Amino acid sequence: MIYETHGDVCRVGYLRIIACLADDRTPKTLDYLASQLYEITRQQDKAKRYDMTGIIASNVNARNYVTLAAEAGIVDRRSQKRAMYGSIYVQLDSAKRINDIIDGRSSMVVDDFISLTPAERIFFMHVFLEQDYPFLGEIILWALKQGKFNRTTAMNCIMEDIYPEALAKSLQMVDAKKREIIRREIEEAREFKDKRLSFSSQAEWIRTRQYAKYRHIAPPRLEWLVDLGILNRDGRGKFSVRPEIARMGYEFERVLRLPLKKMREELFTSVYPYLGNWVKTGQEEISKTMIEGYYKFIASGIKQVKLELLELYACFRLLEKNMITTPNTAHQVFNSLTIKYPDKVFVTPTTGEVEIAEDVGIVT
Repeated sequence: MIYETHGDVCRVGYLRIIACLADDRTPKTLDYLASQLYEITRQQDKAKRYDMTGIIASNVNARNYVTLAAEAGIVDRRSQKRAMYGSIYVQLDSAKRINDIIDGRSSMVVDDFISLTPAERIFFMHVFLEQDYPFLGEIILWALKQGKFNRTTAMNCIMEDIYPEALAKSLQMVDAKKREIIRREIEEAREFKDKRLSFSSQAEWIRTRQYAKYRHIAPPRLEWLVDLGILNRDGRGKFSVRPEIARMGYEFERVLRLPLKKMREELFTSVYPYLGNWVKTGQEEISKTMIEGYYKFIASGIKQVKLELLELYACFRLLEKNMITTPNTAHQVFNSLTIKYPDKVFVTPTTGEVEIAEDVGIVT
């Protein structure tokens, strides 16, 4: 679960810039990434979308986006290099447009930083559903039941009903040091509704520390769902579920309630196929894509390429080609490669580390 967010981190597209600014070889501090992000975005043409929530307008704002990138698995706080999803994104074709903007080869407007391609929507949907598990999934299920709702209703329901239960479910996925902090947060969150109702007026309520917490946690997630194509924004403070998503209520209900490990696979099997015009991928195309990804990661400076990294890279790279597969299928294809090329394709069972010889003939 993503435990630290700020009310101004509403636009998913900025995470692409942070991934491209970070590095697989050389550590870059989060403050340095924030300063680079701010310098790039301050040059954008703000006239067209300046009124949109979450547009970067200060270095503090940029730093909050870098914090979100660390929470979302785009950059790694400890190593100060790219985390797994950041490393995957920069090897996708989608990153070329962002790098062209960063390097000055292409002019930029706000839409370049905000609008996501269909493949990028799936990529970041997967990132957030996994990294913010089970919180964001439960918000989606709540939204599906509502159909239409306003921001205030959503904030109250998310923070008073969904948030404490999501925290409780996340306890088993954190280390012992963090559990006590989360337990205290759960106790406080279970009293949120009573405390809110105790204030005599709306004006008094919105000046409280508790309201500030609501604003930092709930609204950004609603905006992420807009960018990811789950929600429509129907005017100031009003949202609705997109019709094509509403028709998938059963699939979302079944998949988003699964344990995290099962959910990862089922998203590719039962949800993502219906969010684009994809065709199923053959074994040879998957093999080529995984081997291609291996050499990209090695060239970028990653010394230990894990099989999970290759599996997910293959899934998202193929989406860019309007093809779809699943991590389990990619895993099976790689196992087939180790059998077919026993002296050229290796994986260490204990670590999942992959090694592929340079002369594997399947790449054309």
